[in-house]
Amino acid sequence: TPVSRTGCPSLLGAAVGPRGEDGDSVRRRAGRPDVRPPRPGRVARRAVRRPVERRRDAARYVVERRPRGGTTDSNAAFLAARGPRPEYGTAVTSLGSTLAIKMLSRTFVEDASRGVYSHRFPRFGTGGGGDDGEEEAWLIGGASNVGCAVLRQEDFSDDELASLSAGIDPDVPSPLSYYPLPGVGERFPVADSAREPVLEPRPGSRGEYLHGILQGISDVERDGYRALGDLGSDPARPAVVLSCGGGARNDMWLRMRERRMGVLYGDGDRGGEVRRADNTEASYGAALLAAASFE
Repeated sequence: TPVSRTGCPSLLGAAVGPRGEDGDSVRRRAGRPDVRPPRPGRVARRAVRRPVERRRDAARYVVERRPRGGTTDSNAAFLAARGPRPEYGTAVTSLGSTLAIKMLSRTFVEDASRGVYSHRFPRFGTGGGGDDGEEEAWLIGGASNVGCAVLRQEDFSDDELASLSAGIDPDVPSPLSYYPLPGVGERFPVADSAREPVLEPRPGSRGEYLHGILQGISDVERDGYRALGDLGSDPARPAVVLSCGGGARNDMWLRMRERRMGVLYGDGDRGGEVRRADNTEASYGAALLAAASFE
């Protein structure tokens, strides 16, 4: 956390540099009103060594900055998960209340009828395109309404999810074919406002029910990446899928998703590894973006 000369957190000080500026509200919380009384003893000696910041009223101009273009939180999360020099084919799946996927592609891909869109990716220089960054790079993907929200809707607690997941074999398919929407309507991989949830038939055990739901979400993820390939992504399939969000903490589900993803790859083809991302904080990705130079 940036700290002002008084030891108080000061974002303003961090923003404008060592100019001796400080916000009025920070000054007042630090006991420094407009009229500065004499400071006795140790406080006075410190004030001589380290001059007090000049007061700036709220919203008053301080210093000119050079604003730069930002990005969305999900794009920043991609940067956080893979760092500033990802390979083409790197994908990130966010398993929160909804499911969102993104993959780095050489080609622009977009289709509103399938909920697919592209963002131009900052040209850091990618592993597939050399360090000069001259090749185009696009962050392509979409977001489904399917996701972990349905687990809460069906009253699965964290403890129950952990205990039931331990009893599921990720290499054995569930006979249930669910489309676990929390309500009516889907955005991706097909945009259909009338799409109905499919959570029937209901098995006799909660473990079998959870197995079917997690498999259903996994299949939507797989079909999402398949849609990107059908629309012309390059590469056509993800080389590695990094996972973030609450669902990424479930090791059994990681293995299940990797197995379900495997149908996109022919015999002998490599790729489709699914693993947990080391860093998932969008704020870290935004910091990487801010630190990069694109002049």
